[in-house]
Order: sequence, then C-alpha cells, then structure tokens
Amino acid sequence: MTPIRLGVPLSPEKTAMLNQLAAASGPQFDRLYGQAQRTGHQEALALHSGYAQSGNDPGLRQFAASVVPHIEHHLADAQRLPGGSTRRR
Repeated sequence: MTPIRLGVPLSPEKTAMLNQLAAASGPQFDRLYGQAQRTGHQEALALHSGYAQSGNDPGLRQFAASVVPHIEHHLADAQRLPGGSTRRR
C-alpha cells in the first residue's frame, strides 16, 4: 500500500483512525467508517457554524453559513451508516 502524502500533518487521533480503517475489514470496517464519517461531519459543522457566527471575513462568513445546511444533511446521512449513530466522545 502506498502511503498518502498530505501537505499538513494529521493529528495523532486522525492518524490512528486511518490506521484502524486500513487494518479493518467487513463489518468492523463499516462500523469504523460510519463513526469516522459522523465525527468528521460534526467537526465540519462546528467549524462552519462557528465561522458563520463570528468569522472575520464577511464573504467567508456568508459562505460558511451557506454550506451549514448541506453539512447538516450529510451528517444526517452519516448517522444512518453502520456505527454512525453510536455516540463516541
């Protein structure tokens, strides 16, 4: 497997999540993938919602506000994936 190269290093938590996904298969992969999708969409929603409320750039605030409904829709879809509704905090 060729390693993925990123311009910005991943956090240890994200690296661990990717390693878990790479090592998993079948139902375990499905569950972990669903959890990762839910977490990622929650993080994206918090980022965009927060910037829409208190960001410095008016154009970026408008953009952030415009994508919030789309992220909410994707989060709802992610919560229907295996492992997607499991609360993990």
